Amino acid sequence: MVQLFESDNHLRNIILIREQRVGSLAPEQPALRVDDLIGTWDGNAIVLTPEWQTTTFNSTLNIQCLGSDRLQQSLTFADQTLTSTAEIAGSTLHFADSAQPYQITLLPDAASATFPIAPQSGQAFFVECGWMPEPGLRLRLIRRYDASGAWMNATLVTERKIA
Repeated sequence: MVQLFESDNHLRNIILIREQRVGSLAPEQPALRVDDLIGTWDGNAIVLTPEWQTTTFNSTLNIQCLGSDRLQQSLTFADQTLTSTAEIAGSTLHFADSAQPYQITLLPDAASATFPIAPQSGQAFFVECGWMPEPGLRLRLIRRYDASGAWMNATLVTERKIA
């Protein structure tokens, strides 16, 4: 997945490159929907730094609908809980309740792209690619950057839906 931004920091394109292993009979997945995300997900994360140091931790992600046009997610890891609320606009989730508003775009083949709506110079940010190779299994690759734009770490989260 490639996320291209204009010089004014607004998203220009998301390019999703669908791949399949030679000889694999894995079916192509339908487009990701909000309903696919609703529920509780148990996760395991591996963080890799530029110095090749790794850290692992477990997480729990709970996503629930708040009516037909909003959802709330709560992510618990390392004795922390982060909660955010999104407005649902078709295949886009707008999270505006933080210092850096971001959005999740739901894509074909059960994929998703997460990015800041308008990344600001001098502000740390993250981008994420997510995909579901099968119902109930979700992977997310998160890249974090510091306020200077330097890469801080990459995190691979593997989540299984439990409810």
